[in-house]
Amino acid sequence: MLKYHYGSKAVVFTLDVLIAITIFALVYFVSVYYVSKASDNGFSQLQMTALGSDILALLDHTGVLGSLNANLTYNKTRELLPAGYDMRITAYTADGFSFDTGNIQLSDRFVGAGKRYFAVGSDYGEARYWIWVKE
Repeated sequence: MLKYHYGSKAVVFTLDVLIAITIFALVYFVSVYYVSKASDNGFSQLQMTALGSDILALLDHTGVLGSLNANLTYNKTRELLPAGYDMRITAYTADGFSFDTGNIQLSDRFVGAGKRYFAVGSDYGEARYWIWVKE
């Protein structure tokens, strides 16, 4: 009969393989966890901030911001804003005129923000916006 004698080399090799598989699985699951965690809200927050920027650009290109009319700006913003969002806009001109539309709710939710410069006749103004998901 044949005797199978592997010795201690086989035991060490088996333990090495088990340790390598355990380390690989651990690194794999930790990396998958952090990648999924990082991509949870990043895109939706970026999309919300881009939405606010697009609305402000549209208000600028249609002349609503340049009119310096707070009621018109508020009404047009409500027409353009999707139902689940709220937005605040403040605008300042170089000669000191300013207006404010909307209100901001302080909560633990993400608030996207940005600013845009716009023309007011031969002068300029600065509009800032804040956008967030309604509660």
